[in-house]
Amino acid sequence: MSWYEAGNARWWSGSADRAILDYRRALARDPFRGAAWQNLSEARKDAGTADPGHEAFLGYPWHVWFASFAAFFAGLAFFCLSFFLLTGKSRRRSIAVGSLAIAVGFGAGAALTLALRKPMAVFAVETQGRKGDSAAYAPYPEKPWPSGQEAWVIERRDTWVRVRVGSTFSWVQSASLSPVD
Repeated sequence: MSWYEAGNARWWSGSADRAILDYRRALARDPFRGAAWQNLSEARKDAGTADPGHEAFLGYPWHVWFASFAAFFAGLAFFCLSFFLLTGKSRRRSIAVGSLAIAVGFGAGAALTLALRKPMAVFAVETQGRKGDSAAYAPYPEKPWPSGQEAWVIERRDTWVRVRVGSTFSWVQSASLSPVD
């Protein structure tokens, strides 16, 4: 069974917080699946969680945009190159070379955003964040993170993990997180 279908089953049964993890796992394997992005957004609304932030533009991750632009410009380059070979006009050759250079740039951008991307996790249970890596530190933020909240994993120390949700950084126990990847 695919993660997308598992997410749908959980969402329809009323477990929107658990469906978020399944949709995230589906998107980790197929980021071009628009229905999974849409259902993830709806499951967030039902679960009362926030977008983890710093991930996407118009609902799609940056590496998907870069890869799409790279494919577009590579296609444009080969289209212009084929016309150059048929007609022999040097202007089309320079357009083809320029388009190919842009495609390589966008491809490198996609690879770089994937390489620098932090791992993501989803809170399996409602969890109180802390200012430091032990229960002795003050709660931060004041309200606990709800079950199903997505977070970027920044750092790990023993049984504690530093996470980022939007612009908020806090420490949580690693047992409260389910990894996406």
